[in-house]
This record gives sequence, structure tokens and C-alpha cells, in this order.
Amino acid sequence: MKTTSMMFLILSFLTSGLCVAEGIDYGWYTEGDYIPSTRVKVVIRNTLDFARTDCPVAISRRQMPLPNISDHWVTVVDPALPSDPEPPEEEVRKIGGWKTRAETNGHYLFYQLDDLDRDGVWDELYFVIDIASGETKTIYLYIQPPAKTWLRGLYEHYTHAVVGNYERNFIPWWESKLMGWKLAYPTDVDMFGK
Repeated sequence: MKTTSMMFLILSFLTSGLCVAEGIDYGWYTEGDYIPSTRVKVVIRNTLDFARTDCPVAISRRQMPLPNISDHWVTVVDPALPSDPEPPEEEVRKIGGWKTRAETNGHYLFYQLDDLDRDGVWDELYFVIDIASGETKTIYLYIQPPAKTWLRGLYEHYTHAVVGNYERNFIPWWESKLMGWKLAYPTDVDMFGK
């Protein structure tokens, strides 16, 4: 079986300052009031003689300097992409709090954390990029604990519902200013007042 090496990855752990890649200074990414405290620099090189569109990139949990992170903690950013401007308030109210707010120093990429062995713990971080033949591209993984990410870009709201991960089970949660509940197990509902 013949295998061809298509991509070359380098990860380095960074906690502050600017990084230089290919002679370009990339500042720290922000979005609205979201200012992460940690970032991981990922250098990707296309060693093929043709451009790749929607090229898959998978970073295993073992390669990450912080393996015990939740999907809500990560933002994947291409610093070479144009940043989104601040949207009008009526657009934010129509679309909701997940609308991208004003970005600086790049644009986020969609990603997912995959649980390949189905043990309830993610095994790889996966995203796609466009990369020219012979190009070296810098991508940043910004990591921020939940205290600052849950309210990222959100305006005050009075009720919230989500499907969350509780003891490695996906369950529905609902919360208002006065009370909340979660369906912890098929036979149990946890309710609480505030």
C-alpha cells in the first residue's frame, strides 16, 4: 500500500504576544467582548503540487497541549481571512446571540470535536481549510475556560435551552431567570430555583 504525505503540522503552545509566520505579524483574535487567554499555533504546509479546497485537518487529542477541553472552549481562527464587522443590533436580535460579533485579526472557522472510539471523550479536532500548492498556512486554536465563553457575544436574555453533555450523556437543559431543569436520566428530571 502506497501512502503519500500531504500535510505537515506543527503545534506550539502560546499564552501571550504576537507570533510571526512567513514574515507576517498576527495579532490576538477577538470577537465582541470575547478575548481568549490561550492560543495554540498550528502551522500547516501543503506539500502537494496542486491546491487543496476544503482540505480536511485533524488534530488528535494527544497532540493538544491542553487535552481536557470542552467544545465550548475552542475557537479555530484563520488570521489571514477578513474579519467580520459588528452586525446591526436588529440583525443580532433576529438571528440570536450566536451571530458573529465584530472580529479582529482573522475570522473563525467551523470545526468539530469527534469521538472516534465512542467512549464519550473527544479524540480529534477537525476542520477544513483552503491551501495553495506549496503554501504554509498558520491557524490558531484559541482556548478559553467557560466563565468567559458562555456569554461570548450574547446580549442579556431571560430564557435559555440547550442540549448539553452531562456525565457523558446528551441531555436537554432549560433555564429562566427564576428556575431551571434538566433531564438527567430517562426517568429523572432535576429542577432547581434560583
